[in-house]
Amino acid sequence: DLKLYELKTVYTDIAYDYGIATENNFYATHAQNIKDKVNYAFNLRGYRNDGYFSHQRTAGITFDGLIHYEIPSQIYGFKLSYILNNFNMEENGGLLNTQDFLDQLVENLQGYNLKLYNATSKTLTHDLMFRQYVNLMTKSKKTSERRYRGTLMHTFQFKQQRFTYMDFNTDSSYYHFTYALNDSTIDTMRFYTISNTLQISTFQPYKENRFERYFVHFTGGVTYEYTNYAARNYFGHALIPFAQAHIRLFTVMDIHARISYTLGGYNQND
Repeated sequence: DLKLYELKTVYTDIAYDYGIATENNFYATHAQNIKDKVNYAFNLRGYRNDGYFSHQRTAGITFDGLIHYEIPSQIYGFKLSYILNNFNMEENGGLLNTQDFLDQLVENLQGYNLKLYNATSKTLTHDLMFRQYVNLMTKSKKTSERRYRGTLMHTFQFKQQRFTYMDFNTDSSYYHFTYALNDSTIDTMRFYTISNTLQISTFQPYKENRFERYFVHFTGGVTYEYTNYAARNYFGHALIPFAQAHIRLFTVMDIHARISYTLGGYNQND
């Protein structure tokens, strides 16, 4: 759900917030149109918070970019987008003795003993999507006016997620159910999915319908999804037929409906 900007000028927005517990937020957005043909937008979000207790820092960066192009006749267009999420979190495992906190034995919150002082977790995700579409148009013999009849669309998407947990100078009593080697432990989970979707719809892409009093739009299609999870030696294939509808009644009521069914893969019968 990345924002699409249709602009005649350049748009740039930069902001910074500072909050309690040394909380920092950074925002930056830039969008532009090139010769009334190509729209692109880039967003950058940064976050950092040291927290109140020791070893409680969290930090993350989110970046996304989008490029959209449609030929002047509006018959063909495409969108290319990419999303990156990178988060780092210090894991303190909680207080070693909760009663000390309840009894307020220490005035400074960073003075309490914790279960972990060297553990961290990292999350890294990639999301790449390419979507192309063909708008079906017919011409009226009397007025030569073009009429929209529907859209054929193809979407390719690649998603990868990686989660890593690390701890050094580990306490063997805390990790008595895990494998520890050389006083450290590392646990990584990584998987990716590749999907292709074909669909036909009466939703004209990137056209606003907020001023229409009533309409009935529908979409139907199928998605093929391949999943790879090497750590568990899992490779899955799935077919997902779906349909959705959007109905507006006299500008006062909008009805949305969607249904899908998964054949195969780890979401079999969802």
